[in-house]
Amino acid sequence: MNTSKEKTNDKDGFLRLITDRSNLVKLFFLLLSVFLWFLIKLSKEGYDAVIEFPVEYENLPSNSSFREMPPDKIRVNLRASGFDILKYQLQGFRSLKINVSRLDRVDATAERSYWLTNNNLDFIESQLNPDVEVRSITPDTVYFEFSKVITKKIPVDLRLNKNYSRLISIYKEPSLFPDSVTVNGPEKELAELNHIPTEVLELRAEEESLSTRVPLILPDNPDLKFSHSSTEVRVRFTQMTQGSFEVPIEVLQLPEKYDIKIFPETVTLNYHVAVKDYNKVTPPDFRVYANYEDIKEKPEARYLNLAIESYPAFVNYVNFEPKRVEFILTEK
Repeated sequence: MNTSKEKTNDKDGFLRLITDRSNLVKLFFLLLSVFLWFLIKLSKEGYDAVIEFPVEYENLPSNSSFREMPPDKIRVNLRASGFDILKYQLQGFRSLKINVSRLDRVDATAERSYWLTNNNLDFIESQLNPDVEVRSITPDTVYFEFSKVITKKIPVDLRLNKNYSRLISIYKEPSLFPDSVTVNGPEKELAELNHIPTEVLELRAEEESLSTRVPLILPDNPDLKFSHSSTEVRVRFTQMTQGSFEVPIEVLQLPEKYDIKIFPETVTLNYHVAVKDYNKVTPPDFRVYANYEDIKEKPEARYLNLAIESYPAFVNYVNFEPKRVEFILTEK
């Protein structure tokens, strides 16, 4: 019981202490004295501290970029007043601007050079308050590796997913606007970039034509600048029909001293073509052949395999039968 009463009395005494007007005045002056003492201390020079500053590099050599980014922060050992140190520690600081063209760099004309930071203390000091003394910088060496910046025109690679029957087809080639992208960036990275793919365009041929904008899949590289991020795709569709021809078989690379007889001498060739182009197709548009070199490599062979060499670009799904023929080879 006595313990409980003692706690209550202590609490009441504390409340009287902090609510008593004279005590409040004393507390105010105590805090004011501490604050003034703190200000006096901060105003004095000669404090040492290590502050980490963000840095930005500017004015790189003409038509160049960094092959690898140098450090984006440096640690500065400085001597300054308490106010300045407190400001840099608590408020942070805007980025220090590193003018690469004005640095005293070693091998400054080469693709690779380096900056001895402690030989350029005044360069950093000039961006701080006038009374701040920069004593040292870490790291003591910053390396710069440059890459030549070029401009390259790269073709767009249209990716399609066709969701329609063989009785419908794209008429001629889809049109792209633009069909290529101008890219500006480091020569080394552009050397490996040969095409820019699009996102997959789903084609359903629900109408006679389609015009839509398709995003490009661009490399996630901040050093590359692209003239476009999408391309307009225009596609025309057409109804397809089937055609058929008897096409003679040619034998290629046959020596003059031989005659060859093949069985059969023609193939039946089937193809699909747009209805509007049906009358454009003729048998000479197709070339089916066998090659004597196959016999030369396999003298015991009884058959020659056939292949098709060419046919019109507007013809689809070309097929022929038979795929091989028998032959008789004789000397003249």
